[in-house]
Amino acid sequence: MIGVVEYENSVFINDLLKKIGKPFQWIQYRQLPTPFFNDYKVIIDRLSLQNEFLSTTLKIQSMNNAYVINNPFSCDVLNKGVDMSILNELNIPHPKTFILPSFVGEWDLGKAISKVNWEIIVKEFSFPIIMKPLMGWGWRNVFEINSIEELKNKYEEFAEKEVMVVQEKIIADTFLRVFCVGKEKTLVTKYLPAPLGAGKIVIHDCSQELIKKVSDWSLTFCKKVDLDFNVVEWAVRENKPFVIDAYNPIPDVSEKIPKEYYNWIVNELASFVNKIYEANSKNKKFF
Repeated sequence: MIGVVEYENSVFINDLLKKIGKPFQWIQYRQLPTPFFNDYKVIIDRLSLQNEFLSTTLKIQSMNNAYVINNPFSCDVLNKGVDMSILNELNIPHPKTFILPSFVGEWDLGKAISKVNWEIIVKEFSFPIIMKPLMGWGWRNVFEINSIEELKNKYEEFAEKEVMVVQEKIIADTFLRVFCVGKEKTLVTKYLPAPLGAGKIVIHDCSQELIKKVSDWSLTFCKKVDLDFNVVEWAVRENKPFVIDAYNPIPDVSEKIPKEYYNWIVNELASFVNKIYEANSKNKKFF
């Protein structure tokens, strides 16, 4: 049995399930003992990042031998700070990024967290820069900052709400999104960015050399962090690519994207699900 954690009216997930062609069930969790067991061999998860209860239950499912897409332990560790450190370890180009201290929560942490030294920020970055949440998704709270005064004001606005990062803005000729499936297959797409989900994926006109480079690097990252279905976003300047967002474990796949791209994603992900289902595969264990 395949379990599905997603809205039942999702066109993409319904097309995917039709292509997979195996018995499935929309999962509905209630109160649960721990540990607990059921008959799901594969679970397709598109919601747990938004809810700690779902995230915990899927970790338990993974520990009890259900294959969860994506590995819930990977999803719990990754963020825009950890990602950049991993990219650096893998020698994959990325923008300069600083994590800013946050004062979220009610506890006094003494001297463990100090105020931002703005002189260092000014020395390290040239404006404009990008400011966004450490655990962001989509275009939620993403800002282009044009001065130190604007940066200070925006930081004060969010310092007690969530952890923010500042990032070098890559003045790009092209933006790419690389869909990665099964840590083996890639689909390179061109992306016309716009806020609030208004961006558009179109057919790319990139060189084969660039396609191979971003494909290989994207798969290298996904293999390192054990993500089976992910999108790596790239900014390309003078044919040199930089990862601007490596972690998108719930890729936005809608019928608005070019039909050939949509069909590729549905077909390849369905093929991967069937492969791990038949092989009785298990998620990578971290302990």
